[in-house]
Amino acid sequence: MPNQEADTAIFFSDRVSLFMSGKIILVLIMLIKEIIKDLCLLPMDEGSCQRYTLRWYFNSQVQACRPFIYSGCKGNNNRFLHQEECEEACLRKNKGSGWNT
Repeated sequence: MPNQEADTAIFFSDRVSLFMSGKIILVLIMLIKEIIKDLCLLPMDEGSCQRYTLRWYFNSQVQACRPFIYSGCKGNNNRFLHQEECEEACLRKNKGSGWNT
C-alpha cells in the first residue's frame, strides 16, 4: 500500500525546491539587469593601444548606441562588436525602466 504521507512530503519538497529555484533565478536576473545597466552607463573609452577597430558604445545622454574607434586594449565594458548587440543590451531590455540619465 503506498504511503500517502511520504508521497505528499516528496510533492511538497519538490514544490518548495521549484519555488526556491524560481526565486534564485529571479534574483540572478535582477543582478544581471543591474550589471547591464551599470555597463551601459559607463562613458565611451577608446583604450590606450594602436590596433584600431570599429566598435559600438551606448551613449546614455542621447539613449542611443554610437560607433567609436576602439584602440584594441583597456577601455571599459561599454563596448560592443555590433550596433544590434549594443541595442539589445542597453536599449531594448532597459526601455522604460527609469534608469535613464
